[in-house]
Amino acid sequence: MRIIAALILGLQAQDAAKVPIAWSLKKGDKVRYEFEYTTAASFHGSTQETKLVAGLVLEATEIAKDGTATLQATIDRFAFKKSSEGSTEEYDSSKEGALPTGSNTKVMAKCVGKPFTLQLGPTGKLSALEGLKKLIQGAVDSLPEVKAKSKWRAEGVERAAATLEATLSAGLAVPRGAAAAVGDAWEVRLEVKELAEIGSATSRCKLKEVRTDEALLDQALTFEFPAEIAAEIKESSGKGSIWWDYKKGVLKTLNTNARIKTTMGDISINLSVLQAPAPAKKD
Repeated sequence: MRIIAALILGLQAQDAAKVPIAWSLKKGDKVRYEFEYTTAASFHGSTQETKLVAGLVLEATEIAKDGTATLQATIDRFAFKKSSEGSTEEYDSSKEGALPTGSNTKVMAKCVGKPFTLQLGPTGKLSALEGLKKLIQGAVDSLPEVKAKSKWRAEGVERAAATLEATLSAGLAVPRGAAAAVGDAWEVRLEVKELAEIGSATSRCKLKEVRTDEALLDQALTFEFPAEIAAEIKESSGKGSIWWDYKKGVLKTLNTNARIKTTMGDISINLSVLQAPAPAKKD
């Protein structure tokens, strides 16, 4: 009997050491994230830096039996900065009097404050393409000078939606979708069908540390490219860290850095996602 009791206690201790690393929003839950996506590309001595910031509010409106949440999403802030060859384009929707210039910036500025629908599973599997297409198409339709451009036909709208969906997926699709103990590792493939010709990435996460309400995950990225692109790639890698709130079942922070070296130059990419309050109102 003592042996059986010891085995039971041992199993209970193992179970207690595991924590849920899964999205588990409840109906009515609301959370806001600030995404910051920066790239720096250096080719043939020319450098271009781009920074995109977006505030994203997520509110759960329905939860399916498998845990997939239907969310009303709203971009409440959009900021953009591009520097190249001594010139700079900059816009921030949170600043009074700011005016967008390029067509991409104008479209995103029109998307601020307009809700769209997405689905998010326990593993962070995200489906937002249709909602984003409607959001972006509405913005294009409201801008006659943009709608007249060939790049904003149906194919362009879909490409813009797929690119935005890919960025959201890279930031949100990292949890295990189940309980995990320190040392457990799992893989998440980050791929968007509409961008598959560019390549895909696999995120390998490992539970490193558990605290009272949160868990620390290490992240390593590997990349895959189609043959015609792979021939130009000399080196590619990425790593990051993630803090997960396992009590509330939501992401707290993510910070990922990647670098791709090619025969023509280098590209560095950083993605950070921070759970944050809404920005202060304009004066």
